[in-house]
Amino acid sequence: MKKFLHLLLLVMIIFLLVQPATSFAYTGGLINGKAMCLSNGISLEGTESPLASDNNLNTYVTLPKWSSVVSEVDTLYYQFDCPMDITAYQLKADSTGITLYFVFSDGSHTSLDNAIKVGTQTEIDYKNVVAVGMQSVNIAKIYEFDVFGDSNKTAPSVPTEIKATPDNSSVLLSWKPNTEPDFSYYNIYKDGILLTSVTNSTYEITDLIEGTEYTFQISAVDCALNESEKSEISTVIPISPQPSGNRAILVVTMITGLEKEFDLSMGEVNAFLDWYDSRDSGTGPARFAIDKHDNNKGPFKNRKDYVIFDKILTFEISEYTAD
Repeated sequence: MKKFLHLLLLVMIIFLLVQPATSFAYTGGLINGKAMCLSNGISLEGTESPLASDNNLNTYVTLPKWSSVVSEVDTLYYQFDCPMDITAYQLKADSTGITLYFVFSDGSHTSLDNAIKVGTQTEIDYKNVVAVGMQSVNIAKIYEFDVFGDSNKTAPSVPTEIKATPDNSSVLLSWKPNTEPDFSYYNIYKDGILLTSVTNSTYEITDLIEGTEYTFQISAVDCALNESEKSEISTVIPISPQPSGNRAILVVTMITGLEKEFDLSMGEVNAFLDWYDSRDSGTGPARFAIDKHDNNKGPFKNRKDYVIFDKILTFEISEYTAD
């Protein structure tokens, strides 16, 4: 029995001794396993290394002593893809005199002198952090470093000054650009349904039906996928194409299949289009008189052909320029 107890004690001692000191970062660390950059300043190009965030206390990054020479490498940093709300940090190093820097989305920054270096998690509260870095008054071995928190939950502002300009079977949307540093793209909604996403503050929607009413709204989305409220509704009706020649052949096809052809001036064609669009939107008379001009046969001084809106199947305009 004694022999068994001695053997069990020996196994336990060996187990404790051979446990590698590799566990460090808590779950949820924002830099855990990612490469940090050793450079001469935050956001500047440098040498990347994951050794300060690999959860292994046997590896480290050597941080040179701070230097007043701008070109000297003396900064270890990490830059986030999106602004983060930082609630704590954790640092394991072999030297005192380490200063942490937190850069915010508006370009400002704050520093935390004499950061706690013993590997415990220390609470802080910084919002909209886009980069975190460190410098040291002494040469330091940075065994592990991480920060904790979550992406910023503040949505972008609602797009404003929406303009919807109708054109031939299309609508051109434009609005005031968002200026948030973490802005990513806009969502465009047609009749309440997501149509597309764009990065510019203008967009043309084509292949619309003339005379049909459409509604449009815009929302803004940041890099953390926070979406603003939708903008106010913009209602617009695409217009029919307006011919550009000085004359045109207007062919009106009736629902019976009968075709009526007229050789008209552009003023007369535009008057017909204005009547058709008005009637299609529910206003104006039900019929339209078209002068037959040279097709006037017989002893009559004037002949007009009346077309009824509800009897029109389709029409075609072929413009030309008369000499």
